Amino acid sequence: MGELERRCLRCRYDLRGIAPGSTCPECGTRADDPGSLLNARVRVVRGLRRLESGLLLPLAILVCAALLVLIATALMM
Repeated sequence: MGELERRCLRCRYDLRGIAPGSTCPECGTRADDPGSLLNARVRVVRGLRRLESGLLLPLAILVCAALLVLIATALMM
């Protein structure tokens, strides 16, 4: 299995193949800074936790409802 996906936290540049101790070629953040690297699996887990926490679902429902109101209003004109 290949190297796990690593991305710069600041600019999201793919850091696979970048040597530890070097910097992100896109923004200059140190590639070995633990705070600057995100593992792909960690990002998935964080996303699921956000979804489970109930913050994204109500927001998505609110946005959809607002869009439906705007579309209905535009069609009535």
